[in-house]
Amino acid sequence: MLKFESESNSIAKAHTAFCIILMLSSLMNSSQVINLIYMMVSILTLIWIRDVPKLVLFFLVSIPTLNLITMAMSGDIRFGSFGYIFSSIILGYALYRRGVDKNIFILTFFTVSAYILYKMLSGADLNTEVFDKVSRNAIGIVMIWLFVICILNEFSEKVVVIALLLTIVICIMSGSRSAVISVAVLSLLFPLIYPTRVLKVITPILAGCAIFYLYSYSDLFLTIIERFESRALNDAGRMAVLNCYFSDISIQKILFGLNYGGDMSCGYKAIGTYALHNSYLSLQTLSGLGFYLVAIWIIVCLFKTFNCKCWMLSVLLVAVLVRSATDDVFFFFRWDFMFWYLTFYIYYESKKIRAANENTIHY
Repeated sequence: MLKFESESNSIAKAHTAFCIILMLSSLMNSSQVINLIYMMVSILTLIWIRDVPKLVLFFLVSIPTLNLITMAMSGDIRFGSFGYIFSSIILGYALYRRGVDKNIFILTFFTVSAYILYKMLSGADLNTEVFDKVSRNAIGIVMIWLFVICILNEFSEKVVVIALLLTIVICIMSGSRSAVISVAVLSLLFPLIYPTRVLKVITPILAGCAIFYLYSYSDLFLTIIERFESRALNDAGRMAVLNCYFSDISIQKILFGLNYGGDMSCGYKAIGTYALHNSYLSLQTLSGLGFYLVAIWIIVCLFKTFNCKCWMLSVLLVAVLVRSATDDVFFFFRWDFMFWYLTFYIYYESKKIRAANENTIHY
């Protein structure tokens, strides 16, 4: 894997790791106090950054400004959005610059994995008894996000592969359709991490694990297959939201958010409460023109991964984008930092990665 240049500071790395723990704590207890602490501690990672690039400053100014304008136009005022915007962009850049304390993070990753597996194997209701006020979809999000951090922080190949296997198994057992699609994309990482010779050993092991889980959890897999056959990735509720918004599109809504004028009724079409089930739709309704800025940013980052032949980063980015397309994952929520972390990493490291690839190996 790439050996990227991260400014060494053990306290800063512990600080960023603590922010991730706070994010996970907010899933266990969704009180506003914990969320506020998480935001403030994340913003404080700014003390470990001596110089903030103009690009980061641009996002720190433009996204909140457009968010404020859009909320004023729709009457949907969410002060929490500001906290998540600032904390996620700052924490994402701090993670890129400083990395994360490996010992703390490994302990966190395997503790979370063990907890989720325990809940699954004990027959707990994955929608109500794993995390507080979030459905089973959060399980896949958490595992994929933690795995991405493993990749970007130079963990050993053994740790990465074990983490990848756990992520795949847990995401499949969660029964989330979009999580299954995302881990299918992540599975492409195996040949990128290991050479062909080692793959010959891993493939039979994976096949054996697959047979075991298909046999042991046949009801779960049949349920997942049935959900794909009946609803694919867009069930009736999600499609109702999309159809409602786009059946009444206007230039004002394109510029100032789809809830322009205060009509938020479309957001209730899926489950009866306001839930858009799409990160990009959420971004457009809450920031208007900010949606187009972020869309351009995503395209730039994708292009950079292709240009430097960083296939591992391409896979990670696609998996994250796919996972966020069918749920309210990003914009503006507790785990937005992962989007900024991954994209800042890609943007700033692409030239170094390309040079490293030319002299060593290809991702």
